[in-house]
Amino acid sequence: MRAARPSKADTHHRLHPADLRCGWPVRPIEPCREYVERLKKSGADVTLLEFPGATHGYDLFTEPQNFPQAQTMRNCRLIEGDGGQIMNTKTGKPFSLNDPCVERGTTVASDEEATKVTTKAVKELLTSLPSSKVIKN
Repeated sequence: MRAARPSKADTHHRLHPADLRCGWPVRPIEPCREYVERLKKSGADVTLLEFPGATHGYDLFTEPQNFPQAQTMRNCRLIEGDGGQIMNTKTGKPFSLNDPCVERGTTVASDEEATKVTTKAVKELLTSLPSSKVIKN
């Protein structure tokens, strides 16, 4: 039986192969790398693709946009706890938007190179899937 959440599975040898894609530097890449290593050690077939510059909204804006009141969790280190509860690893308590790691103010900007690289990667992924796995409208 497959676990609903791979991070909570006792074993990963029967999970579907997975690609994990992470953009950075806004969100630290290290938690993604650690998660992939945990999955690999437990037998999962997983690949991590890193996309430097693929920050939140990197493919949406042509000019940098400043959002002074937007909440950002860029300094939060979170992990999935029992029952799917999201935990703050620094405090050991359930995560809340009132945690000290949550800050206000962020700027979102486009990254042309990250857009090209991720668009190519998504196209390659979709064309590599068996036709039975592709959702058709």
